[in-house]
Amino acid sequence: MFYRPEGKAVLADVVPYFEDGEFKLFYLKDYRDKADKGEGCPWYLITAKDMVNFIEHGPAILRGRPDEQDLYIFTGCCVKFGGEYYIFYTGYNPHFTGPGETTQKVLLAQSKDLVHWEKQKGFVFGLSDFLENKKAV
Repeated sequence: MFYRPEGKAVLADVVPYFEDGEFKLFYLKDYRDKADKGEGCPWYLITAKDMVNFIEHGPAILRGRPDEQDLYIFTGCCVKFGGEYYIFYTGYNPHFTGPGETTQKVLLAQSKDLVHWEKQKGFVFGLSDFLENKKAV
C-alpha cells in the first residue's frame, strides 16, 4: 500500500476496517504546517477494494479546538455493534498539563455509515493524574 495525502500532510497511524469487500482505512492526517493549517490533526477516511486504487472521502473525525481534549485525534479502533459503528480514539492535547488534567484520554465517536461521525461528548476514559508522566523526557 502506498498512499500520500495532498500538500505537506502525511498519513500516519492507519486504522483499518474491512466490510463488504472493501477496506475502510482511517488515518491521522498530520498537516505538518501549523502556520497555515493550525495545530492538531483529524482522522481522514480512504477506501479501497484492491489496496492500489484509493478513494479519498475527506475528514471523518474533526480535530477539537485548542481548549478541547481532542485537539489531536490520535490512534484508536473501529468496531460495529448493533448496526452502528464506533470509533474509540485517543484525544491528545499537549496543553493539558495542569492539576487534574491529562494530556491523553480515550474518547468515542459514533456513525451509521462509516462516513459521518458524531463525537460522544459523554464518553471519556482517562488515566488518573498520578499515572501520566508529565515530566519532559
